[in-house]
Amino acid sequence: MINPKELMIGNYVYYPNFIWEYPNLDYEFQNSFQITGIHSDDVDLMTPFFETGESYVDVEEIKPIEITPEWLERLGFEKFNKTDIFLLDLDTTEVTVEPHGEMWQLIITTLEGRGELSLTIWHVHQLQNAIALMTGAELTLGGAK
Repeated sequence: MINPKELMIGNYVYYPNFIWEYPNLDYEFQNSFQITGIHSDDVDLMTPFFETGESYVDVEEIKPIEITPEWLERLGFEKFNKTDIFLLDLDTTEVTVEPHGEMWQLIITTLEGRGELSLTIWHVHQLQNAIALMTGAELTLGGAK
């Protein structure tokens, strides 16, 4: 279960109870939804692949999405020189994600030398939130806006 206080509009989450009419969709991503609304005990979800979704889904029914190399690439990260390190260049910030055991190390560095933030994360929504809070960029499928 995800702590509802960790959620932001735009976060990607896993909703296993949605029945798909599209069996050919890549299995890892077929029950991935983007949060479009947050209420006291539930959320509104929209699939990033089709114009369909669910409203008022109980927060206890959604699960976090574990970070994987496939998810990082879908979010616009590029693999660095055939290593397990992934990079995302924003205007004035470089974001690095690398495996650290069962977790991932997130490093956000300003290119102007103003500072660096290093966090250990496990889930896609944590990655999205950290980037949004530190850079103002929204991390979506295909990259940051």
